Amino acid sequence: MAFLVNYQSYQGASGEGILGKDPISLTDNVFNTTATSLTLNGKGVINYGEVQQENFVRMLEHFASATAPLNPTIGQLWFNASDYNVYVCVDVTNANVIAAGVTPIQVISGKGWVKAATLGGGSVSSATDTGAGIVELATTAEAQAGTDTVRAVTPAGLHSAVTTTSIPTSSLGSGTANTTTFLRGDKTWVTVSDADTLDGQHASAFALASHNHASSSARAVGSYGFTVTYESHPTVGSTYAGQYGLSAGTWRCMATPGAFLFDGSNQGTFYFNLWLRTA
Repeated sequence: MAFLVNYQSYQGASGEGILGKDPISLTDNVFNTTATSLTLNGKGVINYGEVQQENFVRMLEHFASATAPLNPTIGQLWFNASDYNVYVCVDVTNANVIAAGVTPIQVISGKGWVKAATLGGGSVSSATDTGAGIVELATTAEAQAGTDTVRAVTPAGLHSAVTTTSIPTSSLGSGTANTTTFLRGDKTWVTVSDADTLDGQHASAFALASHNHASSSARAVGSYGFTVTYESHPTVGSTYAGQYGLSAGTWRCMATPGAFLFDGSNQGTFYFNLWLRTA
């Protein structure tokens, strides 16, 4: 005598269950291989132990295969071995499936398979600057452009952007920045030959830290300048020409701010003299 196997969602013999699943009728002495993806057996079937064990294994591995299992039921899981994703069998006409905006695959008799992660609360939102989520990696071109706000930059993309993108010179100083120029202390991009100048004067115009020049060899620079004198100094407010190591023109001494003893001993006193060129 045949007996019925009810689904979890079955509501009674008078109608279909909430998922449209009718009970399965199993005939005595016969294996049923068409009602579900498992092999069910009726009363009196011999050698049913092996079949039942195989059913357990198939459920354990969620029918792992590159091909979806035959005769699926709504709610059944399938591990797709081709893309390593878990799929769930759904009613393709269900409003929730349609609202999720997913396209079921291998649709047969109104049933199809969709990735489990795309349904309901299993979906993952995109990442933001305040929350975790899915993020797409930026291409090298997108990293170089530097305008994308939703993609993540990889180390390779960052390296490409840094090594190929020009730095705006307007934020650093005047002049043209390229492989032959340097940013001078006055925020001016200059060529190699001008990189060591100060107020237009090359390093050769200045004394070395180890100098022992006499006062006559000191020079003023441009319209403002300074000299270092030994044992004597000009009078503040007075004008001089051709004295105290001054260059051509007339200069007014603005200050002699300090003096120091050479080597901290009594070998002589040096004075710093600040000048303003008046003519």
